[in-house]
Amino acid sequence: MIRNNFDSTWIRFYRRQMMNPSSAEIESIVRRVLTQLSQSAALSPASSGPAPLPSTTVELQGKVITLESLRLIPSGTTSIEVGSKSIVTPAVQDWLRERRIGLVRRAGRVTSTEVHAGKSAPMWICGKASWMRSLQKATCPLFSYVELDCPDESASLLRAREQIRSGRKWIWLISDHPYATSWQVSRDDAVRAVVVRDGLEVTEALKQVPVNLFVAPSNNWTSHTTHQAIRTIERWHQASRSSQLAGVNSVGKGGN
Repeated sequence: MIRNNFDSTWIRFYRRQMMNPSSAEIESIVRRVLTQLSQSAALSPASSGPAPLPSTTVELQGKVITLESLRLIPSGTTSIEVGSKSIVTPAVQDWLRERRIGLVRRAGRVTSTEVHAGKSAPMWICGKASWMRSLQKATCPLFSYVELDCPDESASLLRAREQIRSGRKWIWLISDHPYATSWQVSRDDAVRAVVVRDGLEVTEALKQVPVNLFVAPSNNWTSHTTHQAIRTIERWHQASRSSQLAGVNSVGKGGN
């Protein structure tokens, strides 16, 4: 009993001492804290200024940029840089847009024909056919541009969609799986695709629907027949422009 009373008395005394420290105790505590801080500062390396900010632009390599390509992009990235001819999939474009990450293309070497075709030629032709180079020599570069760098059909399809969204009037896509390709691109509201198996179907498509993507089965077309079909579209284009100009002139005369 006496032992318990002694312990209780000691505990109350200790608590009063801790809650009401003397000035000497306070000074001793402050002195120890300042000593520890000065020792820590002496051990720390001298700083020459603020740490440089990490680069916010990430460079990606490859012909096709997919969501898998973005897997290792660090947080804080504000833009990605890709090749001038790299294909960026729609899923990647949506991913970048949602995260407000910019897309920059590296400048590449292009010929004067490519520059001219990229700006003004209304027809863009792509596909994996053995006769593409001969078709390139036969077509007029002022009206059509033949893309020779598409590695496969998926890449051709992705580039075709990009060309349409950038304002190209017509795309001629040579496909081994035309109906699957047509169905796949139909999910894009900007694309109006039709499968054409011969020159007659090309003419009928131009008359009946506002088509901007001709899907040509590879086993139905040759360099010669494709060139003829392109010429048909070119003549249709020239006739449409002539009628538009005639309409503008008639309106101008009526106003006078």
